Amino acid sequence: MRVSKLKHKDLIDAVNRFDRTNINTSYATIPEENDLEDYLNEKVHPEGFSNKSILGIDIFQYSQYELSKQTLIPFLFKLIQDAVFANVVDSNKYLFQKSSILKLQKDFIQTGDGGFQILDTPLHAVSLAINYELFIRYYNSYHFYPKLRKLIGPISLRYSISTGSIFQYNDNFFGPGIINCARMLSKDDLNRCLMDQSTHDWFMHTMMGVENLQFVSIDDLATYPQFALYDRKLVSESEMIFPQEKDFAFQQIISADVQQIGEIKAKHSTLNIYNLHLQYLGSIREAKDKPIVITIGNLNLSGID
Repeated sequence: MRVSKLKHKDLIDAVNRFDRTNINTSYATIPEENDLEDYLNEKVHPEGFSNKSILGIDIFQYSQYELSKQTLIPFLFKLIQDAVFANVVDSNKYLFQKSSILKLQKDFIQTGDGGFQILDTPLHAVSLAINYELFIRYYNSYHFYPKLRKLIGPISLRYSISTGSIFQYNDNFFGPGIINCARMLSKDDLNRCLMDQSTHDWFMHTMMGVENLQFVSIDDLATYPQFALYDRKLVSESEMIFPQEKDFAFQQIISADVQQIGEIKAKHSTLNIYNLHLQYLGSIREAKDKPIVITIGNLNLSGID
């Protein structure tokens, strides 16, 4: 589903049709706004906003690095991100067949030490997080820009996954899906992978729970409604993460555990938060002869602040 786009020119034309600035020193009357409200509802169609998944990422304890290292970390993150995008397009061809490197770049909200990636489903979010964690492991073990590794030191990422409505105004993304994702990241003091109730419900409805990720094949994905228009032929010879058929004797997700850990209360809404712990055995194409095990999140179930 495409993201609903709102253009500044369309909105300003709509507002100017029914409203005007009224800056003066006389007493201001409060007008009826029904005509403008009806017209904007017709233009905006909020009930038709896209439901997307958002993967939030940031460098754990970024502010505690020395200033010289803080200046290099956004550059390092961009290097890792470029490698991740190239890898998913090349080695996750089935799942990311509707994406390109350019589209992934355009659908990323930059925050400096991380950001928020707009994706079609929670499955895309988990898969992208696995790719990030692979390159973080290569970096930390001096296999990816080893001199930068020596200069900056080890880094770790924390993740959050939300699912909700978003819209695009000019070139920026907005909406509750992004707000909820940002809230989870900001409330977590550990390098975990958190997800909201909507994301948890998607996995429950689609595959009877996120724990079953380790038993999902591309044959299974092809039966899910969200992948009805995906081309089954677009499968890489070295397809990462999910096997083509139900053959689980090689590199794959080893385990996936999830537990509810608390609630986040913000303004008038409450978010139920779940902690995801996932292990994956695999590699990128250049290192396919030496698979490694990476872990996303951790098993610390202490509350969130």
